[in-house]
Amino acid sequence: MKERKLFGYWKSIENVVVEVTQIMEKEGWEYLPCSKILANKGHAPLAAGITRYHDWDNVRRILGKRLDRKKAGYWKNFNNVVVEGEQILKENDWNILPGVDTLTNREYNAFVAGVFRYHNWDKVRKALGEKIKKKKNMKPPRYWQNMDNVLAECEKAMEENGWEGLPGTTTLKREGYNTLVSGVERCHKWSNIRKILGQEQHGKWKRLDYVLDYTKNLMREKGWMELPTVNELKKEGHGGLYAAIYRYHGGLLAFRAKLNEYLGRKTEREQLEGLLRRYAN
Repeated sequence: MKERKLFGYWKSIENVVVEVTQIMEKEGWEYLPCSKILANKGHAPLAAGITRYHDWDNVRRILGKRLDRKKAGYWKNFNNVVVEGEQILKENDWNILPGVDTLTNREYNAFVAGVFRYHNWDKVRKALGEKIKKKKNMKPPRYWQNMDNVLAECEKAMEENGWEGLPGTTTLKREGYNTLVSGVERCHKWSNIRKILGQEQHGKWKRLDYVLDYTKNLMREKGWMELPTVNELKKEGHGGLYAAIYRYHGGLLAFRAKLNEYLGRKTEREQLEGLLRRYAN
């Protein structure tokens, strides 16, 4: 357990400088990092002390180290970016540069903004010694403008997942078909795609008789005795059915009652009343 400092200890700039110097030597840092890194390394009291009683840039000036604020044009220089990247890797014991979200959470906002504004992430990563993998399945220019390509990708997605129909964009994205979704939305219309694939148009989902008959056949094909939950419907790729039930037919509970009536079954209420009568007798 670390020794607790006396009340008012961090108000003294001399104490702060001594603590910072010792920590930088111990961690092998060339300059004072941000508060989050200090806290992650177990130096949260020091970080809190500097934030509460002092100024980070002032502490860095006293230490004779560089400031976080860069001169105009600093980030345009690619060599500066590489140096900053190397320091980030060293501070965090990283072998490769993480994603933008992680860098931002660690308060490397200036570095992130500099790369975005003046450079290319792959070029920076390569300069830092990272082997850049070529993106798989990169499509050639204007690939998604060709309807035959789009239809082939849709049919492939349906076959890979056992979908009887093309699900909604949420399901497609969740299953990793982001490029297909963006390609269709950029160059085509989903209604046209579904029409060519022979899938029913949204207008039919408004008709209760159609949805009931569709659900009956689906349950028979899947071997379902009851209509499954919303999550199961989505997982099976039947987002259109789920959306129609909630948008046009009163939600799952109300639709189940209509479905039981359509199938000639007793409603859940009638089943419960029957159980109660049997129990009473």
